[in-house]
Amino acid sequence: MRYLLCPIKSGFWQVLHFILEWANLIYSFQFKTFRLLINMEFYLSEIATDFAREYGSFLYENAIDAVVSFCEENNFICWRSFEFSSYKLIEERIDRSEIFVALIDKYWTSSTWKMHEYTYASGGSARASDKKGSLVKNKIVFLVDNQEFPCCLNGCPGEIAIAHTLSELRSNLKKLAEL
Repeated sequence: MRYLLCPIKSGFWQVLHFILEWANLIYSFQFKTFRLLINMEFYLSEIATDFAREYGSFLYENAIDAVVSFCEENNFICWRSFEFSSYKLIEERIDRSEIFVALIDKYWTSSTWKMHEYTYASGGSARASDKKGSLVKNKIVFLVDNQEFPCCLNGCPGEIAIAHTLSELRSNLKKLAEL
């Protein structure tokens, strides 16, 4: 839960804070679909769609569409990493995310940048600073075309929901988004 508010100094901010806290209480007990100034953030670790389409699998492209459309339907923010920006920006987005989704195929596993995203989301060290990554508690790994989970990532802490089919991926997205 994140509120972008100034420190509570005036009566207006106190009233607004009270209303948001009340809305949060109602939301957490009854209305799972009610979203008031609340956006869950996802980080999608993927290889570029055109690259996947040309050299990879259509299943990969469908998995990307499944995650992006799930986020759009539920008014969630989806940080996509199909193009390299900078390690600083990548790490900031991962730190803000509640759910980390890795779409792993043979091209993903050959990318040191993708491996860094995953290890950083597991509390690994940063490349852009001296800090450690914040452990993203909810991780989903979609293994494309019978890809095996990369053995170099086995030691990363935290629970991982592993999916092999699109229906498993969608089910894991729904289950983790409700937590």
